[in-house]
Amino acid sequence: MQGAIYAALAFVLWGIWGFLGKLAGTHLSSRELVVFSLAGYVLIFPVLIAVGFRGLHPDWSGVGVKIAILAGMFSAAAYVCYYMAIARGEASRIVTITALYPVLTAILSFVFLHESVTVPKIAGIVCAIAGIVLLSI
Repeated sequence: MQGAIYAALAFVLWGIWGFLGKLAGTHLSSRELVVFSLAGYVLIFPVLIAVGFRGLHPDWSGVGVKIAILAGMFSAAAYVCYYMAIARGEASRIVTITALYPVLTAILSFVFLHESVTVPKIAGIVCAIAGIVLLSI
């Protein structure tokens, strides 16, 4: 149940994030949008450390830390691409296309993590792709 609550919060926060990104893009160039949006991460980072991550003692030489940092780099690069796109295109299309990232995550998980491939999962992927096609018309 706790996972569902956090998922719902992420849904709401990402929904607002997509809207605010487009709204900011009407007042800023795409490059300014990238810089100032990523500044939000810099501003919230000390709060996360102070409040949510007390007693954090990772093994800095461990593979998990390296993969997490790599994931953060991919995320930052994706945000740059997202803000460049949102400043130039329709929010309804850009946000929906970028929200398809779970499709790629699922495929990579099937291939590299050997997660189960089921008919409902494949149907979900097909429906997600069909939704993008319908939004593009």
